[in-house]
Amino acid sequence: METQLKEQKDRELEQMKAKYESIIAEMKRNAQSDKDFITAEFKKQIAKLEKEIEELKAQFAAERDALMANSGGATKKLEELIAQMKRDHE
Repeated sequence: METQLKEQKDRELEQMKAKYESIIAEMKRNAQSDKDFITAEFKKQIAKLEKEIEELKAQFAAERDALMANSGGATKKLEELIAQMKRDHE
């Protein structure tokens, strides 16, 4: 009788062990899956931000070039205005 109880307990322990090992394996698979998903999402976000940075750099360069082109014209106009004022005051 004692050996039967011991065997039954051993079987129950083995079943519990198998159950918990299965749970742990499932948790590990889920964790890896979550990690892969998060990594993929971060990579997408990084690519999106890098693209946005490149677009902003191009926009900045275009605005800088336009400003530089306009400042050259403004300088010329200012020089003409100064020359006109000098002529007017002579």
